[in-house]
Order: sequence, then structure tokens, then C-alpha cells
Amino acid sequence: MKRIQLILILFLLCTSALAAVDHFMLELVSGVTWLHNEAYGRDGAGDKDPDPIVYKAGLSFPLYFSETLFIKPSLTVIAKSWEYVSENNWAMPVDLMWQDLMVISLLLDIPFGYQLNFENFSVGFFIGPAFDFRIPVWGEEQSVRDDLADYFYSDFRIFNLSGGFFFVIPLSEKIAFTLNADSWVPVHNFWSNGGLPFSDGFMVTLSAGVRFTF
Repeated sequence: MKRIQLILILFLLCTSALAAVDHFMLELVSGVTWLHNEAYGRDGAGDKDPDPIVYKAGLSFPLYFSETLFIKPSLTVIAKSWEYVSENNWAMPVDLMWQDLMVISLLLDIPFGYQLNFENFSVGFFIGPAFDFRIPVWGEEQSVRDDLADYFYSDFRIFNLSGGFFFVIPLSEKIAFTLNADSWVPVHNFWSNGGLPFSDGFMVTLSAGVRFTF
């Protein structure tokens, strides 16, 4: 419960600037996320699911300081089966047929960016801090879920760096179509002692969305 409260507080803080603008934007997105799994096949971990692709859905509140500078806090959700390998102190995503321990990931990022505006479309580039709040919700014994949660939140493994770009194609004065591509770099691997290569947990997302201006 405390972790969920922290997520809500962070998201409310990064969207509180909405009260200071004359209008605001809401963007709904859906797409797929590729998750790199370095634990696959290591030290008897088994042939589980090397690099899963999962569906995501979410929303963001783009806030523009000018026609080109913006901040774009967003919150998206993905779900995936995981396994905790206690002998190695690893956690890795696996196929549902191998494991029924389901984890919900709440992905919160707060990127800053710059947008180039053209006659018929715009393209924006962004980078900023990102947080992966992974919550084991069902499956396995409670003690296993607790061990998995401890792994996710120890050594500040929630912290990442996100960056990417998007296209905005106006459909009317109030509605636009968006195409988004971003990657999450697991910078927490610099200091966490998981015994896996730095690229473990690297994510790439492709998504499409609809942006509303109110």
C-alpha cells in the first residue's frame, strides 16, 4: 500500500502544474514493450522466456512551457509473469506456462523535451528520470512474492533513465494522432549487486496514441 501511495504522490506532483495553465492535454497510448532478459539460460536458470514482448497501456499529460519546450509526465501499465531465482538472487520475466507469479509494473516517467513544429506534423525528443514500480499481485506463496518485491525495491532498482521521440499529427484543433518510441535504460545496474550484465532490464517501447487538448 505504501508503494502505491508513493506512486500516486509522485504522479500528482508531476502533474500539479495543470492547475497553472489555461488548457491542458491528455494523451492515451497503447503499444508493445520489449524487455531484455540477461538471466535467461544462466547458471541453470533454464529456458524460460529470453526477451518477452508485452502489451502496455497508459496516459500522459504533456505540459508545454512554449511551442517547443515541454515536460511529459506519463503513467503506463504492463503485466508479466516473473520468477525469483533465490540461489542467485535474480528475478526474471518468464512465460506464463512456466510460472504463475504475476507482476504488474507501473511505469512512471517524467521526461523533458524539445519539439520541432512543421506545417503538417511535429516531432519531439525527450529524456528524463523513470521509475518502474513492480508489484507481485498473485501466484506462488506469499513468502515468494515478498522475496520478489524485496528484490525489485532493494538497491533502488526502480530507477531508470528514459529517452525517445514522438510524432504528433493533428487531426483537428483539439485532437491529434501520436506515434511514440522510447527506451528505458536500467541505470540502477551501475550500483545494484545482481550479478547480471548492465543491459538486464533494458526496455524498448513502440506505441500509438490520441492526444486531446482541453
